[in-house]
Amino acid sequence: MGVIKRQSIKQSLANYFGVILGAISTLFIFPLAVEANGLLRFIVATATLALPFVSLGVNSLTVRFFPEFENKKNGHNGLLGLGLTIVFCGFLVFLAIAFTFREVIFDFYSKKTEDVYIRYIPFVIPLVLMLAINQLLKFYTSNFHRVVIPFIINELFLKIAFPVLILLLVGEWIGLNGMVWGLMIVYLIIVLMSWAYLAYLGELKVNFNFTGLLKGDLFRQMRSFGLYSMLGSVGGVLAFQIDVFMVGSIQTMYATGIYTMSLFIANTIDVPSRALFSIAAPIVSKAWKDNNLKEIQNLYTKSSINLFVIGAFFFLIIWLNLDDLFAILPKGDILREGKYVVFFIAMAKLIDQLTGINNFIINYSKYFRFNFYAIVILSVLNITLNLILIPRYPITGAAIATMISLSVYNFLKLAYLHFKFKMQPFSQKTLWALALATGCYLLVFVIPVTPFPLLNMVVRSAVLLAVYGSLTLYLDLSPDITQLVKENWGKVKRKFL
Repeated sequence: MGVIKRQSIKQSLANYFGVILGAISTLFIFPLAVEANGLLRFIVATATLALPFVSLGVNSLTVRFFPEFENKKNGHNGLLGLGLTIVFCGFLVFLAIAFTFREVIFDFYSKKTEDVYIRYIPFVIPLVLMLAINQLLKFYTSNFHRVVIPFIINELFLKIAFPVLILLLVGEWIGLNGMVWGLMIVYLIIVLMSWAYLAYLGELKVNFNFTGLLKGDLFRQMRSFGLYSMLGSVGGVLAFQIDVFMVGSIQTMYATGIYTMSLFIANTIDVPSRALFSIAAPIVSKAWKDNNLKEIQNLYTKSSINLFVIGAFFFLIIWLNLDDLFAILPKGDILREGKYVVFFIAMAKLIDQLTGINNFIINYSKYFRFNFYAIVILSVLNITLNLILIPRYPITGAAIATMISLSVYNFLKLAYLHFKFKMQPFSQKTLWALALATGCYLLVFVIPVTPFPLLNMVVRSAVLLAVYGSLTLYLDLSPDITQLVKENWGKVKRKFL
């Protein structure tokens, strides 16, 4: 896991810096203009919902079949050119569909009380194209085991740009029109930076001489994989991105703003997952090509325990301190409306982390079609639950729907991998980790509460860090984490002691 570990650590550090930026924005800036923040998130969520119909499965395709195309001298046999061709063809089809059904779309949103829906829906079209190109570049770059700079471009830059747009609006430097146009400019800059980084790596070789490889068995494999990847992406968006879109469509921009701010707090525990998943995909793909089942099982087990140990710690830190955090914030009462969104989304993330990299293992195997069927089940379940729960329990209902759907989805993948390959990610250390997390929750929960929220947070966090951290190392729940701590502690001792 050398490459995975190094890149995951680097990206995790960048991720946590992003978390700090995002926390400042979520806690102090976005509450200043909840509706405007909701509008930005709604536009992005709507564009993301349409993204699979433009990408047409090309992102996974460029990773899954990169080993077959790999040849640096001739630009990897035109794989990037093939990807761009697919994206632009998909965008033309999407444009035709959007134009054909424009009256239906406008009629639906004209029934909303907020006319911003009608005014800004057209901005979704250029945003979809920029998202599709950028996603392609991001996945293609991961083939060279480079995920940190793409993360900075895609995540950190956005975490700076979004609050800047809100502050410009609050300061009356720009209006809503200027803010939305600013969003378009931000995504255009991201595409240009991604393009420039690929050129810097010496891998920006866009040629369209890919037809020589698109024949015979390889073409049939790519066609089948691309189709199922596209359908899986559609299901994935319906499963994982539909909540923000449905909250915005059924509720209000204010509710969307609260929901997305709560999502950020909950998604903090998902930082290690995003780092590991980005770099693991091409390595799992190569392991399948080499039929190295031992390596895949090793990655499966390590990803589960590593992600859960870290994720559970962040869940405890967040949930046990949440009320006191709201109490000391200037706009804490606004954020408090999303308290249980944080809880249910965080639980969904923990379950996802516990089941490790099951999605990649299935997706890059010859049984990749199963992911499509599982995604379909997840999508139908999530949409149905959202339609039932959002009218009854607004934003909390959307979070409950996500938790239930994601749990069922992961159970299906877990069962399939066990049935098909006799693989499962759990060990005795998993039980110890669950027991440790539960014990630490009960221990910290009974600590007496003082009238001083900040003091409460410091005491709880210190106790949790001392007990959870020391027992994690003592029990060696995650050898990778233990080794990392020992290596860095050794460096500290050599330098300062």
